[in-house]
Amino acid sequence: MIFFRTETRSCIGIQILLLYECEKHPRELEWDESAIYDRVLGLLVQLISCLQNRRCPHYFLPALNLYKGISPAAMDAGAKQVWRLLRDIMFNPKALEKL
Repeated sequence: MIFFRTETRSCIGIQILLLYECEKHPRELEWDESAIYDRVLGLLVQLISCLQNRRCPHYFLPALNLYKGISPAAMDAGAKQVWRLLRDIMFNPKALEKL
């Protein structure tokens, strides 16, 4: 994703959001193949929220903002990109197969 300064930061951010998504949906059946579509949408919604709020708290160190130092313009651009991706996936569920 181009809105992050490094690939490492974007990977860590997605991993952290995945941990939060796992916490919201702890049952194994919520991660069944038939539910993955919903989990991906949830992850993207969380990402948009974090970008718009300029804050992505680390899972284990919640006081640590993973987005500290990223420009607001970059986060706005990133949120727009993720919104586009979310819309594509919502209106064309087969779009997930292309990722």
